Amino acid sequence: MLPLNIFLPSLPTISSDLETNYAIVGLSLAGYTAASVAFEMGAGPLSDRYGRRPVVLVCLGLFIVGSVGCALATNIWAFLGARLFQATITAGYPLSMAAIKDTFSRELAASRIGYVAMTAAMAPLIGPTVGGSIDQWLGWRAIFWLLAAIGAALFVWCYFRLDETNRSPKQTFHEQLRVY
Repeated sequence: MLPLNIFLPSLPTISSDLETNYAIVGLSLAGYTAASVAFEMGAGPLSDRYGRRPVVLVCLGLFIVGSVGCALATNIWAFLGARLFQATITAGYPLSMAAIKDTFSRELAASRIGYVAMTAAMAPLIGPTVGGSIDQWLGWRAIFWLLAAIGAALFVWCYFRLDETNRSPKQTFHEQLRVY
């Protein structure tokens, strides 16, 4: 949720800096949301087949690339393209739920899922405030450098600390569809 709303106060600045119409910059929200839906729908079956850990690491890697791309964008089209890569992070939410369900008892899983949901619910409240302050003091590009740094820290943590939680990966796409 944070990458969706942390840069909202910066939309006018981004529009001015990239010399484009404000409405075009607004496409970064619509494109991000559409890409999020696609990534969330695809991440589940991929993690069922290949495991949660590799999918999380790929999503984090693409998020970092997208965040750096946004920070370095010299035109609106590069910015919009980088935002699509950044949207891969949204796959982390359902994967975190699946990992919790894979590793904890029903009672503990409910508690852990509550903590994750509470944290996600706070992002829309905190994101614009933090993003607006960063934009004012350091510029809008610093927001994306911060997101890249957070993504890199999460990648390192997941690489060294996240064990595979999917103990019985499905072998074929057809087997996955049978569940539905």
